[in-house]
Amino acid sequence: MTERLALIDSNSLIYRAFFAVPPLTTTKGELANATFGFASILLKSLEQATPQHIAAAFDLPVPTFRREMEPTYKATRKPMPDELRPQFERCKELLQAFGIPMYSLPGYEADDVIGALARQAEAKGLETIIVSGDLDPLQLVSPLIKLMTTRQGFQNTVIYDEEMIRQRYGLRPDQMVDFKALKGDATDNIPGVPGVGDKTAAKLIAERGNLEGVYSDLGTYTPRLRESLAANKDQVFRSRELATIVTDLPVTLELERTRRTTYDRAAVLELFRDLEFRSLVPRLPPADQNLSAPAPIVSAPFVARGGQLQLGLEPAAGTAPPVDTALVAARRRRRRGSRRGRAPQGRCVRHSRRRRCVRPSPVARWPRPRRRNARLVRPDARRRPRADRKHSSRRVRRQNGA
Repeated sequence: MTERLALIDSNSLIYRAFFAVPPLTTTKGELANATFGFASILLKSLEQATPQHIAAAFDLPVPTFRREMEPTYKATRKPMPDELRPQFERCKELLQAFGIPMYSLPGYEADDVIGALARQAEAKGLETIIVSGDLDPLQLVSPLIKLMTTRQGFQNTVIYDEEMIRQRYGLRPDQMVDFKALKGDATDNIPGVPGVGDKTAAKLIAERGNLEGVYSDLGTYTPRLRESLAANKDQVFRSRELATIVTDLPVTLELERTRRTTYDRAAVLELFRDLEFRSLVPRLPPADQNLSAPAPIVSAPFVARGGQLQLGLEPAAGTAPPVDTALVAARRRRRRGSRRGRAPQGRCVRHSRRRRCVRPSPVARWPRPRRRNARLVRPDARRRPRADRKHSSRRVRRQNGA
């Protein structure tokens, strides 16, 4: 049986969770939306991928070689929000409680570290699942390497393999770098060719194979595309260098360190209770031979105070005993309003047909008359035949001898 390794792109997932998950605040006032999203996707990867090995990668707050190569690389990104900084530490506490090793390397990004570890695992015959919040690791996909990423916010996930990439883009994984160099990447501020989008870039790479093939013969393109490609040739090849994930790094995959064994379930439960992640507790994997985990505590139902935002993680209410019930047939009331002289239910006849108001209006229970000689009729009183009613018009009074 082939063992499986899960590599967590921590920075990408935490950032995506911070902007995708609504602001969730605990009763102590601590913001925990990014931590909740990261913990949820971590548990989901453990449930779906069921890896025997797992590791996480982080970026370091130091310049990388890409920034030295191109000063404008990721220059459009805003600084880390102050509300997100303490959540990074919470996510690291969660990884330490699970016993997941964390890798990082100065001068390189987490994608580079993940790429190096994935190639080493591939050489050892391990199947690798990269869990990330973006599509940059698509270039690393191979028969033994797959990408699990979020889709439609942060609720659903999709796993990309070679066939999935071919169905969506019509390309191979090794062509994704040239594809990104042509179209550019606004998130990382990687410039592409002006006027070339996803469809045009995918078509050019699919027909010519790579960037060298695209620039081998520019005469077959339209004049506008030919001029744009020729004017940005140096920029395109430089963008390919920026988009390429470096896999030859001085980092070593230690299988004994990444192997999943028992973890401190008590520490994870304590962290979840502190952050009020009650809905994530049932999703925790079992801790084999871990006797330090306390027994579950039955807590009282959580009631939110006024103005307090709930996390939606309240414990399930206890099941009430069955109650004997009987079906009672209710008499169907006839809907009024279809016949002439009667208004629909809840509408005043006087307002619609200039007749006396015989029904209460939806706003006022006793509608005020518009005319002085109009009289009020109780809402529950039925309309009598016209011959039996007393009319207030002068013509009717003369006929009756009044």
